[in-house]
Amino acid sequence: MANATPPTTPTTPLLLLRGAPNERKTRTTATTKKKKKKPLRDRAFEKCSSLLRRLLRHRHAWLFDAPVDVRGLGLRDYYAVIRSPMDLGTVRARLEKGRYRSPGAFAADVRLTFRNAMAYNFRGDDAYAMAEELSEVFETRWAEIEDEFGDALDSLGSAAAAAEAEDSSSLDLMVLEGNVNEEEAHEVV
Repeated sequence: MANATPPTTPTTPLLLLRGAPNERKTRTTATTKKKKKKPLRDRAFEKCSSLLRRLLRHRHAWLFDAPVDVRGLGLRDYYAVIRSPMDLGTVRARLEKGRYRSPGAFAADVRLTFRNAMAYNFRGDDAYAMAEELSEVFETRWAEIEDEFGDALDSLGSAAAAAEAEDSSSLDLMVLEGNVNEEEAHEVV
């Protein structure tokens, strides 16, 4: 009898896959696909989310996970000392809603949270020490993100700002030309 010819499609070794017992299936190497890499901006914000989750799991996070209850705590001078209140709960909400133009803006709000606590409380107070400790955790992890993404962190924000400015300029031109009234333009923005 004639010799059998070898198959022309390369296959991986026979594997037992889920299915009927003793059912063997082969998979061709041609059908194996690589996963698509996420855009740099998405990966950077995933790192921000991961860092924020880590901060919120810290033993001192409870003090910073919601806005300061100024009335409940009787802090009459709070707004005289703190001009821009911030907390990690607000940071989380903004991050989840995509409100940050860049990872740097996220970092600025996290830093503001701890800076406010250290500005309002005295060195030696528990709140000051807790803010200082969480700030150190943040800065250590943030440095790792900066090392990973380098100068791209800055350009991520400027690209988003440029796109937003271009959209805003288009709306301004449409208002001037009379194609859109000002109220409609504000609704779009």
